[in-house]
Amino acid sequence: MIQLIHPGKRIGTITVPPSKSDAQRAIVAASLVPEGHSVIHNCGESADVKAIIESVRLLGAQVSGDFTSLIIHGISTLPAKCELNVGESGLAFRMLAGVLASADGDFSIHGKGSLENRTHGFVVDALTTCGAKVESTNHRLPLLIYGKLKSGVFTIDGSQSSQHITGLLMGYARAKLPVELHISEMKSSPYLEMTQDTLKRFGVEMIFENDTFFLDGTSAFHATHYSVEGDWSGASYPLVAAALGHELVTKGLSMNSKQADKKLIDFLMKSNCQVTISNEGIRVDGSLRNPMVADLTDCPDLFPAVVAFAASTPGTSRFKGVHRLRNKESDRAMALKMEYAKLGVEISIDGDELVVKGVEKILAGRVDAHGDHRIAMALAVTSLNTQSTIEIQGAEHVNKSFPDFWDQWNALNLIVN
Repeated sequence: MIQLIHPGKRIGTITVPPSKSDAQRAIVAASLVPEGHSVIHNCGESADVKAIIESVRLLGAQVSGDFTSLIIHGISTLPAKCELNVGESGLAFRMLAGVLASADGDFSIHGKGSLENRTHGFVVDALTTCGAKVESTNHRLPLLIYGKLKSGVFTIDGSQSSQHITGLLMGYARAKLPVELHISEMKSSPYLEMTQDTLKRFGVEMIFENDTFFLDGTSAFHATHYSVEGDWSGASYPLVAAALGHELVTKGLSMNSKQADKKLIDFLMKSNCQVTISNEGIRVDGSLRNPMVADLTDCPDLFPAVVAFAASTPGTSRFKGVHRLRNKESDRAMALKMEYAKLGVEISIDGDELVVKGVEKILAGRVDAHGDHRIAMALAVTSLNTQSTIEIQGAEHVNKSFPDFWDQWNALNLIVN
């Protein structure tokens, strides 16, 4: 799908989708409740959420209702054998790998698209460290799991992701096994705090201190009503667009969220943007903005949005944490460098930093999303400052996290430059 983006100022309101990260955690937790039913409100209809719903159904959970109120009757035992396909959802894969390793059985996890092309050695290493038996070819999907987690004290590498740690926590909670998980080189700790918070709301208590999780094996999942938060990752695009001159109000967010990408508000304010938060939503005035300097190690999903900010902010912006971009839906560092070069913006990599030299005026042309929902949305944000129309190839990939992004974007009032 090719999306044409015309230059000019957009005026209106964008309501962010539910957080697929929050929704997926809640859906899996609800599926592990052995008795009763949970209701998950505001799940959203992203491709990743649909994939995890299908997976928990195959594991035996009964799922009914709609994406506004999802009713889930959980499972007391996992099937002896099951084959799952999580689509392109890395979080679904890594969470469910830990859950499947909590039981004796013969399981396989498949994926598609970019997830098939990524290597998952750190997931395999973590599972085997904790006693599970795992097979794969060159650490790629499909992953075969046929051994059970063991109790003990283990050290898990957290340098590449936190999602596999979320999976282990869910697996150990389901198995009611005491464990001490020390996380070395931990990144994305806010996401692990999200996991801890979600599990607590479903009855599972744990201690998290000094980069170590302690579960005593006594907590049990119980049913609850759960409301999914608005997505701060998806919100980064209208928030940055507002900073670049669009008159947008961004709705649907909680300032009490534990989502890592809420950090964008701090980055914008440190770049001399004025942020106004009210009951109507969040407004950003970036008319006096400066180049941005930010450490994105714990919030790597912000990279595409802040690159869009930097591209249209004259001067040099620097973003730390490039190593977190290698194993995403695309190699995001190289994809951003390649596509923004077509628009006349120089991006370079200096060690672990992405360096962007912003320009007064963006060139026009045809760009490609590289199969990546976040790059597609970042390129849309850049359209305000272009000389003429941009064509975005692969625009349909926004369905992974923000299914109605183009509907909302195209519905905004447009004042042509």
